[in-house]
Amino acid sequence: MDYRRDIDGLRAIAVLPVILFHAGFSWFSGGFVGVDVFFVISGFLITSLLAEDLRQGRFSIGRFYERRVRRILPALFLVILVCIPFAWLWMLPADFEDFAGSLSITIFLSNQYFMNEVDYFNTEADLQPLLHTWSLAVEEQYYLFFPPLLWLVWKTGRRGTLAIVSLLVAISLVVAVIGAATAPDLTFYFSPARFWEIGIGSICALFLLGRKRRQHGGATALGLALIAYAVVFYDKTVPMPSFWTLPPVLGTALVLLFGGSACLAGRLLCAAPVVGIGLISYSAYLWHQPLFAFARLYELSAPPPSLMLLLSVLSLMLAWLTWWFVERPFRRRERPFLPRRPVLFSSFAALGTVILAFGVWGFKSEGLPQRLPDRARAFAAFEEDRSPQRDLCLLTYRAPVPDLPLAGCGLPNASATNPDVVLIGDSHSNAFARQAQIALVEAGFATDALAYSGCPAIGGLVQLNRKSAEGCLDYQRQIVASARSRDAKAVIVSIRWPGYLSGYRYDNGEGGVEAGPTMTADLFDRYNEKRAPDDPQRRADVLAAYEAGLRDLSSEFAVVVVDPVPEVGWNVPRAAALCELQGRQSCRDGHSYDNYLDRNRPILQMLDRLEREGLIHRAEIAPAFCDTIPGGRCRMFDDVGQPLYFDDDHLAHGTGAVLIAPVIVDALRRALLVQEAL
Repeated sequence: MDYRRDIDGLRAIAVLPVILFHAGFSWFSGGFVGVDVFFVISGFLITSLLAEDLRQGRFSIGRFYERRVRRILPALFLVILVCIPFAWLWMLPADFEDFAGSLSITIFLSNQYFMNEVDYFNTEADLQPLLHTWSLAVEEQYYLFFPPLLWLVWKTGRRGTLAIVSLLVAISLVVAVIGAATAPDLTFYFSPARFWEIGIGSICALFLLGRKRRQHGGATALGLALIAYAVVFYDKTVPMPSFWTLPPVLGTALVLLFGGSACLAGRLLCAAPVVGIGLISYSAYLWHQPLFAFARLYELSAPPPSLMLLLSVLSLMLAWLTWWFVERPFRRRERPFLPRRPVLFSSFAALGTVILAFGVWGFKSEGLPQRLPDRARAFAAFEEDRSPQRDLCLLTYRAPVPDLPLAGCGLPNASATNPDVVLIGDSHSNAFARQAQIALVEAGFATDALAYSGCPAIGGLVQLNRKSAEGCLDYQRQIVASARSRDAKAVIVSIRWPGYLSGYRYDNGEGGVEAGPTMTADLFDRYNEKRAPDDPQRRADVLAAYEAGLRDLSSEFAVVVVDPVPEVGWNVPRAAALCELQGRQSCRDGHSYDNYLDRNRPILQMLDRLEREGLIHRAEIAPAFCDTIPGGRCRMFDDVGQPLYFDDDHLAHGTGAVLIAPVIVDALRRALLVQEAL
């Protein structure tokens, strides 16, 4: 096929939103659809080359895979080899274990690894340097079966070939739609649910084969508009792949079918700067995520936007160097990059085997903790100091709410199996639930505990940027009904109160800025309005819903409310371990109690008012962590220097949770005494 500058321009339109999305710029909230654009372009170009070879009678599987090796592996292996020493030096064991697993990209299976281990839109995914290689794995899996298939069906003619490919595309789209509705996290990485996107590009190539392509400015502009719409208006709540993937995919198809330099939109794509970025787009795609991930790993808090913008520019600079000195010579077979096919294959196979073996070693050893000094390793271990019932008793959107009660989440005492008290809430509740249950049983209470991650848990509130709205609401209904049906006397409520109310993650004002998207909550009935975090009416409605939810509970149960857990801003085990590795000391000085009060003031005032009315009893936990005086400090470590948190806001099971358990028991006793007196 003839070279088309507008396709290189389209590559630029694909890669820039991906880079800026991964950099964390909110106005590119749907930038991840750039990958979908790449899929369609890839299917179009590869199928065009294969079809032309078949027409000319020169089709060769060996030559095809040689082209793929020269196109993909040199730059990919370079980036991997650069990543390994930084991962060795800067990654804590849990992160290094995931990095080691991602080295399965050497056999193009990293999407399978991430499918089982990493939620693409979770903040923890931002720390994975090779997360983005999942898309390369999907492409190469497509090209394992598609060239032989095309060769087999070619004799049916263009129409027959188009019909067969279209059927496969339709089947893949059905898989995507069903998967998006039933298992969205898994489907995101699942190759058969992505093949239809590449297949759309293949259909475009087969449609144009042997035809004179007509340029059409309106169709090209519409295609770009569809892509732009998805980039700007989509966010991580949009299930991908699904029917929602059609706009950027069909938009790309329109540009491929009708684009060119004869129209205004086509001339935009053909502009020299745009084409230049398109030429280096593959290397830019490879470099950007490692730069971002290692910046986030090295810093103790979220890197500032200025740094992420600088790293975005740096990724383009590294991309140009890689394109000029690595990609071009290998693809053009310039000396000394002119090995024969057997030498080329065997060389990359040997290097890939070494990298893969290193990955297996790192994964099987659970992240090679022996890399770290003893103190750093001890600190890092607290990232895993979570509730032993986290997997069982912390529900997520990945599965519907099961029938309650859930076996294994209760802790009976000697005289009762039905709970006297039920602990409800989000992951903050789950973090300390088991220690609280142990203390409650010792005090003579039978308990049950079930939480829902990212769910405000009361008042019909849900989080806007989660896929869990329906599940969260169902949890709220079922947990109360379960407590009622088993004659529970009391409920204990703990959620991340300030996060849902403000909509923003925590900034401690001292350099500790929690990474991640907004966590805005709103009433389920107003979910589709997507009100902004700063909307004063939304905040008023959330605070009113908090109060209404607690009042409703107090009409049936004695209610204990656990005050907001002091947030830190730094991931405490990670910060402590990195301080040891980097020789820093200042990151271990605690954080401001005044900042805690400022962030939680409306919540504390509301809780104080309800307590004065006798409707709730507060478990005031701040004194366990903070000097509760003006100018006081809140600590991150216990008296022997162990982290009180397993991240930046969840209490560690063996330390922080132990501190607050007696406070909760005391509050429950007070609540039940008042209830008995009524």
